[in-house]
Amino acid sequence: MCSKIEHITKHNKNMSRNFFIFLPISLLFTLLLGCEGKTPEEFNNEFEIKFNQCFERAKLRCENLNPEACEEKSKQRCESFLGTIDSPIIK
Repeated sequence: MCSKIEHITKHNKNMSRNFFIFLPISLLFTLLLGCEGKTPEEFNNEFEIKFNQCFERAKLRCENLNPEACEEKSKQRCESFLGTIDSPIIK
């Protein structure tokens, strides 16, 4: 009977040890997938490029607006699709 209890105890210790090894690895893997393997600088650079492209396309759609109003409207349109550099919309 004691050997069965010892076996169960060892099994439980192994299970808990494996869990605490697996947990950080799975969290790290999830984090890497979430950021697509990009550094913050790469993400910021890519965001700026996308935002600038959006901004230029949106400025082409301005009709009968002065330049300042056109730029503001274009900025608002791109922020609604992409967010801001501080709070990007992740798709």
